[in-house]
Amino acid sequence: ILVLSLFLCGCTFHINHDIEPVLARRPLVESSPLTVAVYFSPELRAYRSEKCESAFPLGTICHEYNNLGPQSVALFESVFTALFDRVLVIDSMPIASAKIKVIAGILAPAITEFNVRLVETQVTYRVALYSPAGEELNVGEFDGSGPPYTSEGARVAMRDAAARFVRQFRKEPVIVRWLEDAIGTSSDTTQSQAEEVVRP
Repeated sequence: ILVLSLFLCGCTFHINHDIEPVLARRPLVESSPLTVAVYFSPELRAYRSEKCESAFPLGTICHEYNNLGPQSVALFESVFTALFDRVLVIDSMPIASAKIKVIAGILAPAITEFNVRLVETQVTYRVALYSPAGEELNVGEFDGSGPPYTSEGARVAMRDAAARFVRQFRKEPVIVRWLEDAIGTSSDTTQSQAEEVVRP
């Protein structure tokens, strides 16, 4: 009778998945000699996901992924720190005019999709690049996949998406031009400052 009542109760079962740190160490890539600002929105920082599905006759099973946002922030902090010499995390956009002169651009990641399907877990990140003044220069989406219904599957998907971002980011024609212009401007500024120092 007890077993039968459990089968017919229509209960909702919650399974919590707490994501552990995604990267054990920074990616091994050549960094660009630039200072960039990074904006992690409140929506990204607080991002979580709950996926519920019917498991008749048991009821409903809900998989809760509680800290996708914080671990995504930590993931991209590691990635951006590897890609650039200096990273400034900003609290809001647009940024103060005093900082515009010292940064090459602003990067803003976001989660656009997190799905758990029968065969895989999938995450898609949107990474936007803005000029120091706030003009949108480029937007790219990078997805990754991992095993379904586990915290490890979510970690694998996030790591896969980050690896795709690292591989593709500097191949985009818009990004190539931006890097060339930004590095050239940075070099000119450094040369100008050096001349000011030695000028009698």
